[in-house]
Amino acid sequence: MMDLLNAITPASVLPYCLLGMATFVEGPMTLLAAGAGVAAGALLPLPAFLSIVAGNLTADLGWYGLGRFGKPAWIESAAERLGIDRRLIRHTGKDIRKHAARLAFLAKMTVGFPIPTLLALGLNRVRLQRWAWALAIGEVIKSALLLGAGYLAADSIQRSSGAARIALGTATTGLAVGLMVYLKADKKKRQAKAAESIGTLK
Repeated sequence: MMDLLNAITPASVLPYCLLGMATFVEGPMTLLAAGAGVAAGALLPLPAFLSIVAGNLTADLGWYGLGRFGKPAWIESAAERLGIDRRLIRHTGKDIRKHAARLAFLAKMTVGFPIPTLLALGLNRVRLQRWAWALAIGEVIKSALLLGAGYLAADSIQRSSGAARIALGTATTGLAVGLMVYLKADKKKRQAKAAESIGTLK
């Protein structure tokens, strides 16, 4: 086991495979951590970037595929029980199909909106050719920004003096933990709302 760990270097494939899989769980935090790894010399910039982009896009296609398993009639039925006019749901579906590329790009540049957007694209049977390119562009831009932020933060800590390094490290860790807690809480809220919607269908 120790021989395996000692064999892991920035040029190894394993760290980048693990990095790509980690994006399935927590994309933004993985990007920041990868930036710190690049700054520390533990990861190579281009492989780290490509593995994260590939992991995120694979997860996005999974959410889109999950949406395609759904039926628009379920949404219309739930909307009717909530007192929402079915015509509004159908009109919203037309808008989603019309502005699919723009929605995919804008959702990718935010936190919390990509999953509902991808589910909506799948539910409305919008073809990949109409929006996948915009999603990929958004992913590349967002990943580059977050990876750069993680790199700059870690690099500034490494260049600082001992006391300043401790202070910056503590502040960075606190911000990272706070962001993770916020993202987890937001995810639970969305899951609770989704469960309530499913409950209305039964």
